[in-house]
Amino acid sequence: MSQRFIDFLYKYEGKIIPLSREMNLTYFNASVSGKPEEYQKASELQIKQNRVFANKEDFKLLKEIKASGEVTNPVLARELELIYNLFAGNQFDEELMERIVTLSTKVEEKFATYRATINDVEYSDNDIDDKLKDSTDSAELKMLWSASKQIGKEVAEDVKKLVYMRNEAAQSLGYKNYHTMSLLLSEQSPEELDQLFDNLDELTRESFTLLKAEIDNYLSARFGIQKSELMPWHYQDKFFQQGPKIYSVDLDKYFKEKDIVKITKNYFNGLQLNIDDLVEKSDLFEKEGKYQHAYCIDIDREGDARVLCNVKSNYRWMGTMLHEYGHAVYEKFLSPNLP
Repeated sequence: MSQRFIDFLYKYEGKIIPLSREMNLTYFNASVSGKPEEYQKASELQIKQNRVFANKEDFKLLKEIKASGEVTNPVLARELELIYNLFAGNQFDEELMERIVTLSTKVEEKFATYRATINDVEYSDNDIDDKLKDSTDSAELKMLWSASKQIGKEVAEDVKKLVYMRNEAAQSLGYKNYHTMSLLLSEQSPEELDQLFDNLDELTRESFTLLKAEIDNYLSARFGIQKSELMPWHYQDKFFQQGPKIYSVDLDKYFKEKDIVKITKNYFNGLQLNIDDLVEKSDLFEKEGKYQHAYCIDIDREGDARVLCNVKSNYRWMGTMLHEYGHAVYEKFLSPNLP
């Protein structure tokens, strides 16, 4: 059975390695350009890759090999487990799979290319973030925050359709829903995750309540309103991912007019984790139509890891660059002996 799995791997990798490389590169280019044809190509490649995982005969073979218990080499056994899970999550109706991928890409394209518009003036996410942080005009803040959320109306119906289709796919494979299937096939327990977050809630509730009261006291004084009148747009971040600035320290001043990319390179190169090649292939500044947030993608699992950012010379983007290139150096320096 070990030899049968090795033979399977040879054919599998011959298909999946070039396909995943092309798909990842196309997705990265789509995120940078915002071009519909790039997103369309990425969708087609995703469907093509999913068809590899949906192959019924290959999955039957994987089940036989897994059930035999004969693959004992730890690296091969781990490969078998991961590949088996990939196939297991794709053994549903192929036409439904194509509809899911197509709609998912459509939603993602809309999110990625959306720009808030007020009175025919377009605002980038960086523009809105700066205004939310600096303005004390509640009416202006509400207008900006609300404009940034209008994308919700544009994708709402498609997102709901996507939920129903994904659940239909998962239920056809015997799972409660897509969320549960995704967790289980990622080797996570829904019950353990629920318990973890319940525990975290219990451990942090008192401290959070005290800090939230301090934040609300500060913001109500800043805007000259009652605490009961505070709204999401008063909290200085579209998603409440960054805590509002309630103390006098100004961290942005340390990065104003500084070369954030150079600082990032110097930091990692100083750890003897050279990222010059990674930076060269990345896309780090704002462009029209470009995805406005940040991510790291491993193109080929052979050292071509790329970062997408929209860098400004401030504390938040400094942290984001260090975060994303943390992912990138991890991917670059993974042992080449691993499959």
